[in-house]
Amino acid sequence: MQNNWKPWQKPQNCQELIECLDLLPSNWSLTPLREKRAFREGWQNEPILSRDYLSKLIASGETKVSQNGHSWQAYVSGYGLRTGVASRGLLAIDFDGVSSQKIFTALLGGDIEINTVGWTSGKTGRFQLLFQVPQEFQHILVNFNRLVLTNYADVSCQSGDLLEFRYNKCQSALPPSLHPETGNYRWLNAPWNRPVAILPEAIKEFLEKRQYRKISSKPNPNKVYHSDEQKLVSALYRIDPDCPYDVWLKIGMALYSEGERYFDLWDEWSSRGLKYTPFECQRKWRSFRNTSVTIASVYYLAQNYAK
Repeated sequence: MQNNWKPWQKPQNCQELIECLDLLPSNWSLTPLREKRAFREGWQNEPILSRDYLSKLIASGETKVSQNGHSWQAYVSGYGLRTGVASRGLLAIDFDGVSSQKIFTALLGGDIEINTVGWTSGKTGRFQLLFQVPQEFQHILVNFNRLVLTNYADVSCQSGDLLEFRYNKCQSALPPSLHPETGNYRWLNAPWNRPVAILPEAIKEFLEKRQYRKISSKPNPNKVYHSDEQKLVSALYRIDPDCPYDVWLKIGMALYSEGERYFDLWDEWSSRGLKYTPFECQRKWRSFRNTSVTIASVYYLAQNYAK
């Protein structure tokens, strides 16, 4: 059911949205949404909004003035959960497509039953699960915002599917907020019926290794390179590791052309990006054969894909 809501319209499920606010845990920090998007300036860092304020915003909107000087009421279509430290360590995992579940299963090390709070947009294979990051682990994720996976180990998503981790400075639309294609988000397991599960140990280990690699993967200022190597390292680290896939692959091929000693450099540089998947560099490196791509490509790409 397509939703044709507009910002000047009060949402049809206004009362339901307000009633649900009272049922949500008090430590959940919420931000108002318009068509799934957070719109308040600085919403990622602002103090927690009161439920009274959100209720009034849903029921009455806020007065805006158009460019021609006419006033109008701007309404919201729902609210999103601010994940991360804003909500005392809540992490949302967004399953975007049926094949994304295979990535999650691979991360867990098997098909393990998970019982936690979850919700869906109603689209096939689209849902989110919520987890509590243990207090003693939260410092590891203090600089972690989000991560998108389309492959892990030897498992890959179908085209268009992905698994996304959301933590600091992210938000996830909650039921019964409006969804532009399906009408409304709905609960799979509501927080008043089931507690938020502790983040599985396997996911903790995966995120910890990734965060460690990001911190430790910067060029070592104490490592001695000869002049040509130093130029290469400087050029490589000017390139955004979240560059397009074909660019990332060409960089790997270019480093491969110079010998095995450059694998660690490629892997370390790659690990600084949000797209990084453990073992992917190793898998691709093994697949490389003699190629026409040379180290000159790194210098060329440094000029075109610099951060």
